[in-house]
Amino acid sequence: MKRPPFFANVLEDVASSNQAKLARRLGSTHGREVDKFKEFNISTESASKVNALIIKGSFAHLECKVVTSYSAGNYTIYVAEVVGYKVDHELVPVAWHRNNYFVLGEQV
Repeated sequence: MKRPPFFANVLEDVASSNQAKLARRLGSTHGREVDKFKEFNISTESASKVNALIIKGSFAHLECKVVTSYSAGNYTIYVAEVVGYKVDHELVPVAWHRNNYFVLGEQV
C-alpha cells in the first residue's frame, strides 16, 4: 500500500485570532465529507520536500513521510519521518490545550 506524504502546520497568533478560529472549524469538519481547503478558502503553497500543500501564513510546518502505520481499533496510528520544515520566527505560535488555544511566547 502506497502511503502518501503529509504535513503538519503550527498556527500563528494574529490580532483577530483567525488561525485559531480556522483550526476549530477544520477540526470539526471531516476531510472525507468536504475539501477543507476549498470549503474554508485556505491559501496554500507547495511543500519543498514532499508532494503536499502547506497552509500559507503558519508559524511553522513539518513535511512528513509515513514510515509505518498501526491499526488501533477504529483508528490508525501513523509513524512518520520529518523530511523538511519551515519556521517563520516573525510570527507567534499558538498551542492547543484542554480544548482551548493559547498564545505562546512567555518563558516560564
